[in-house]
Amino acid sequence: MSSLEDPIHTDEAPLLRSRANTADISRSRPQGSRIAEWYESRSRDMLALTTVLLLLGIGLGMWVYGTLPTSDRDEHPHEYALSTDRIRDHLAQFLDIANKHNSSRSVTNGHAASAEYVVSQLKAHGDCDIYKQSFMSPVWTVHKAPRLSVKAPVQIDYLHETDFQVMRYGGQGATIEGARVAVVGDGCVVDRVGDVDGKIAVARPSAGCSLFEAAFMLEQKGASAVVFVRSARFKAPSTAR
Repeated sequence: MSSLEDPIHTDEAPLLRSRANTADISRSRPQGSRIAEWYESRSRDMLALTTVLLLLGIGLGMWVYGTLPTSDRDEHPHEYALSTDRIRDHLAQFLDIANKHNSSRSVTNGHAASAEYVVSQLKAHGDCDIYKQSFMSPVWTVHKAPRLSVKAPVQIDYLHETDFQVMRYGGQGATIEGARVAVVGDGCVVDRVGDVDGKIAVARPSAGCSLFEAAFMLEQKGASAVVFVRSARFKAPSTAR
């Protein structure tokens, strides 16, 4: 007959058993059971590791596939020849041109040198037809900070680069005082401009033409100045160039 102190048959809660009794129970478990638990734990770890490696492999494969050219090498050799290093080399050449032409590589001082560099590269590496096309580009110089104010019905002084911004195809910067204002219906249509001779033409940007084209037409119509007003939804003056 077993006594009440027998650790195997006691009704005492497991957490309240003595350390010696708990150790005896652990030692009494079959070795095969402990091996099975160890194997199951290792299997779960291996499954988690395999899942992580699989996801990493899929991500790496997608990245490699996305960086490959999308066309055939023989049909599009230039696409395969393009690389980050070659792009940086070209940018370095343009920077060198700017350094030799008063910090300019387009429009003003260095535009001719930049064009010649591009032509030389096309001749050396391409088999395309090369030709040059001339075009007009507005160039101007800022002599002093511009001012814009309204004197009637109340005096309002607008802040440069906060309330208004000048455009690079502006005029000579002459002082215009006391000029009347003419609101233009559509600065892109000559018939809708109205009489702007000697007046400050106020117009809104239109999809029918560029700001330069509208300003040039208003100048040809005799406007002493042109002010473009942006929509109220814009909270800053236009920096259009």
